[in-house]
Amino acid sequence: TIIMEESVNINDKYIIQETLFRSSQSTLLKCIRIADNKVVVAKTPPFLNPPRRTMERYKYEFELGSSIDNPHVVQYYSFEEYGTTCAVVMECIQGQDLYKRIQLNKGLTIDEFLTFGIQISEGL
Repeated sequence: TIIMEESVNINDKYIIQETLFRSSQSTLLKCIRIADNKVVVAKTPPFLNPPRRTMERYKYEFELGSSIDNPHVVQYYSFEEYGTTCAVVMECIQGQDLYKRIQLNKGLTIDEFLTFGIQISEGL
């Protein structure tokens, strides 16, 4: 069973606008946070009625992610249980996917490689 249709909301806090990505492990939804009209991403299990252990894993991901304060790591905003499922709500980063950028440019320059490497290591 697929998770939901677009234009549904999460706990009257987030309005779902579109599905960004779907896999067998999760669904990423582009949402608007009602309180301030900020664009955010909600990561949800791919199915309604996920097992309890799946919901616990999402909550654990939120707890770990929200404990990190680093400009090179996505901010985690909230963990929401709604209906029979849950969502981890996080910062929406606009821009080009690194994998697509590498494919499009046939690799990275040394400077780009070092810049990304430094940002990734600072995020760890």
